[in-house]
Amino acid sequence: MTARRSTIGDVFSAGAQEFHRWSPALWDPVGAATADTAGLTPGESVLDACCGAGASALPAARTVGPRGRVDAVDLAGALLEIGERRAGEEGLDNLRFHRHEVSSWPGSGYDVVQCALGVFFFPDMDRDTTALTRMLRPGGRLVVTVWEKGSLGGWGAAFRAAVETERAWPDSPQSHQLARIDTPDTLASWLEHLGGTEPRVVQRRFDTP
Repeated sequence: MTARRSTIGDVFSAGAQEFHRWSPALWDPVGAATADTAGLTPGESVLDACCGAGASALPAARTVGPRGRVDAVDLAGALLEIGERRAGEEGLDNLRFHRHEVSSWPGSGYDVVQCALGVFFFPDMDRDTTALTRMLRPGGRLVVTVWEKGSLGGWGAAFRAAVETERAWPDSPQSHQLARIDTPDTLASWLEHLGGTEPRVVQRRFDTP
């Protein structure tokens, strides 16, 4: 019998506590920048795709306020539990975490769909991100955050090596897919290819040890 190969959800769920230790230094600032770039306003509805422990969902929920709502969706159950705890500690009743395949999430009519550091993990980045655009209301906004070329240095290889000390690396074309959208020009062209009108790319410099 062949052992089941790990999925991306398995990897992030297994390392949830270690992953979350980086939140103050890395994930939360990136998530806050994502929600800020989305230009959210009170009362809006938001789908936070590949939400993890809530790095971008939490600031989104704070901004849209009690008249708005945020659905945060991911496959990593252990990270979702952390996100739920964080939302509860802040009393963010307008934020709900869901374990579900993002591309088949049944919600629709969102003002904003945001995905921080997640689209390149999709099995098929073009197909699955297009599915996210269909969840927007007419005139809604798709916001994605990606690593810029060269920004990770050797981190990606070190991360993979650490995972492989305990489990097989999951099938995922993330490195190849990220390489397609890791400059302002290629990201803007990709968004336009997906049907976006007047795509806007915002570069943020962020350094952390």
